[in-house]
Amino acid sequence: MYDVVSDLKVVDIDQICLHETHECVRLEKTCQSILTEGVLRNPPLAAQMRDGRYLILDGAHRTCSLQKLGCLRSVVQLVNADFFQLEAWHHVVPDGAWLQELLTDPDLRIEAIPLSAPAVASLVNGEGKELFFYAAKEVNDPSARLRAWHRVVTSYSQNYAVKRVACGEVERPEAGSVLMRYPATTLEELDALVSCGQVMPAGVTRCIVQGRMLNLRVPLDLLTAPVFQEEVWAELCDRWKRSLRLYSEAVYLCEV
Repeated sequence: MYDVVSDLKVVDIDQICLHETHECVRLEKTCQSILTEGVLRNPPLAAQMRDGRYLILDGAHRTCSLQKLGCLRSVVQLVNADFFQLEAWHHVVPDGAWLQELLTDPDLRIEAIPLSAPAVASLVNGEGKELFFYAAKEVNDPSARLRAWHRVVTSYSQNYAVKRVACGEVERPEAGSVLMRYPATTLEELDALVSCGQVMPAGVTRCIVQGRMLNLRVPLDLLTAPVFQEEVWAELCDRWKRSLRLYSEAVYLCEV
């Protein structure tokens, strides 16, 4: 039987990299939740980069919260290349003033018919009408594409409620909302992006993992202690090995 607990790793906080920005409101809620509970309930998912550092694939807000709380280290679950894939989250957003401002942004090129170059985003409204977003200039330049991508996501993410949906989950939004669709990114592309000191917009990368470990409740004290407590860590790993259960059937989880 595969020892999934061996995928857990304690990593110094300065050896962790983020590939995306964060949402301020969500960060405050996550930080307060961790502080109130006194535990890191679910370890972020990470992959080791070519330079040896660890790239967070899922859990940017948890990681930022640990940094904000003064943690010296984090526990991450390393993804196994055979058991994970990267997709994109799409966003359902209420219509509002942000949309008109976005449609007239001089730094964006908006087309009703897609160009040969890949779009940074596409929009579908309640009537099924679709628009495609590109950088206003140099539509194939990676840096220009990334700047345009940030402009699109930032236009609504700071002030409007965003519902994340998986690719194909929503084809046409309800009246009064729009669906923002984004392209998927590979692990190699994320590694190259972060190595250049760049980040993607918040909430667009979706990491799908078989065998994700949840509700481990790593004590905050273990992450903030000046000296890492090896014995405590060993006891936790032993307890998790005895307590973890794998549910192979589909389940419905209420996240209220």
